[in-house]
Amino acid sequence: MMRFSLLLLLMAGLVACSDDEDNNDNQPVPNPSFSMKIDGELWNPSNFSLFAAGDTSMGLTISGMEEGFTSGSTVTIDVEHLALGTFAFDDAFNNFIYTNSMGLAYTSFPGSGNYTMSNLNTASRKVKGSFALTVRVPGMQDEVEITEGKFDLSYVE
Repeated sequence: MMRFSLLLLLMAGLVACSDDEDNNDNQPVPNPSFSMKIDGELWNPSNFSLFAAGDTSMGLTISGMEEGFTSGSTVTIDVEHLALGTFAFDDAFNNFIYTNSMGLAYTSFPGSGNYTMSNLNTASRKVKGSFALTVRVPGMQDEVEITEGKFDLSYVE
């Protein structure tokens, strides 16, 4: 009986041990997401990616494309400020471009809106945030409202 109890105790100890593979800090975001509403309609791209320039000291680029290369729309967000907080899309360092299915490119402009970095972990390469802004075709008055924008992604350098 003593051997059985000792064996059971040893097995329980082995089962309770964990290794580094159980630690999700260095794993990609399990369910990455990137979405927004464009003039009130949900835009949820079928393909999206997040790239860091260098060691992230030069910024991040988030890209998304709606399904269908000929009829789809795209969004590209370039941000330079990699810190927790809220930052302006200012057209100089932080840009947003939405290209609709007709090929019209709507861009951010100074005062058009903001993005918020709510989680940034450079060790695990994870970033999470939100954004809202107005974009327009340069030289035209045609505007589009981008609301409820959010991203939760892992990036590659």
